[in-house]
Amino acid sequence: HYSPTEFWRRAHEFDIAIAWGKGDWPGVRTVPFLKLKATPVLAPGLADRLGPVDSPVDLLAAPLLHQRDTRAWRGWFENRGLQIDESKGAVFEDANVALQASLFGQGVMLGYDEFMREDIHAGRLIQPLDDLSEVPEAYHLIIADQSSSVATRAVADWLIAQAGP
Repeated sequence: HYSPTEFWRRAHEFDIAIAWGKGDWPGVRTVPFLKLKATPVLAPGLADRLGPVDSPVDLLAAPLLHQRDTRAWRGWFENRGLQIDESKGAVFEDANVALQASLFGQGVMLGYDEFMREDIHAGRLIQPLDDLSEVPEAYHLIIADQSSSVATRAVADWLIAQAGP
C-alpha cells in the first residue's frame, strides 16, 4: 500500500494496477473499472433512535460518519440544496473502521452501493432513502504506457469482464 505520491513516483515499476480517483493521471492509460454510487446507510438501532428518515433534511441532525474528510457528505448534501455542520461527526481514515462504526450504530455512513449491498440485504444496515448518487471518483484500471504485453492485456481484459457493466 503506497501513498498516492509514492505510487506515482514508482508507477514505472508496475504494468497494471487498480487505483481510486478521477483517472486523470499522467503517463498511464486508465480504464474506468468500477463506478460506484453512494447512499446513506445506518444500523437499525440508530434508525429506531432517530425516528423516520424520509428526506435528506432528516439526516441533518444525525451523527454523520466521514471517511478521510467531510467532502463526500458535504457534496451529497450540497447536491440536495443543504449544508451540514462539518464540525459534527467522526472522521475515519479507514473505510472499514467507518463501516464498523456504522454497524455499531455510532452514526450514518455515506456508503457505496457495491460494498453495502450484503449488509443491507442481511438487515445489518438500513438504506433509509431510495437515493443513489453518482460518485465523481471510480476505481480505475491503470496500465503503464510502457506495458503492451499480451499477458498484461489478458489480465486487464479479465479484470474488466469481472467488474461487469
